[in-house]
Amino acid sequence: MATLVALPHGGATMSMPPFRWWLRGRDRVRLALEDPAAACAGARLVPVAANGSPAFWQLRPWPDGDYLPFGLVLLDVADGLIVGLTTYLDVERLLVLFGEPAEVPVGAVGR
Repeated sequence: MATLVALPHGGATMSMPPFRWWLRGRDRVRLALEDPAAACAGARLVPVAANGSPAFWQLRPWPDGDYLPFGLVLLDVADGLIVGLTTYLDVERLLVLFGEPAEVPVGAVGR
């Protein structure tokens, strides 16, 4: 997540449909992703192909040590910069469409 936080363009947006949650600006995106009380705390990203865009499974740590898919993060890229991040949370439906994460972080147990 730390790497992802460093990459967005200054005016990047972040959304999570169907929720009305929407942010604009690298600093607001960084604060949301780095908030220790947020769902992103301790999350890992695993690359996945999604609609021709760079995308990642967001895996969230669980108390038993497993990392389980929490959401699918699609990146909007323009001129080599991330200008948008959209997270989809309907994991059960998305697993059918995009498959299980290809790899699981070291030390983590898959779903």
